[in-house]
Amino acid sequence: MAKGLASCPCSCGSNNDYAVCCGKYIDGEALPETAEQLMRSRYTAYTQCNVAYIEATTLEAALADFDHAQALQLAKSSTWLGLKVLEHRPHPKHANEAIVKFDAYFAINGKQGHIHETSKFKRIDQRWYYVDGR
Repeated sequence: MAKGLASCPCSCGSNNDYAVCCGKYIDGEALPETAEQLMRSRYTAYTQCNVAYIEATTLEAALADFDHAQALQLAKSSTWLGLKVLEHRPHPKHANEAIVKFDAYFAINGKQGHIHETSKFKRIDQRWYYVDGR
């Protein structure tokens, strides 16, 4: 577990402590059981500039388009202001697929913005991955 973060509120907005929320996934102590848990932990990893975790939880088209340096620059230059999960919808016919719709709020150089995305996730060998987003 990351030192000093055990009793801190998690950045994902869950109102849980980091250690029992996204920390256990980011620190490799457990695997997210749902696509929403993975998405929340990826947001939290961005707040920590932990691009290695972001990359490790990305596959398919999203991984082909992933630019480590660009993701690190985004993470470092942003002040992350919050996350709002709008919808988590498992695929009705494929248990290993789901979408998560969310808004992530940030500021860069004092200008506020947000990312509105519908993300697609797949579970492969009991592990969820981000595979696409619009």
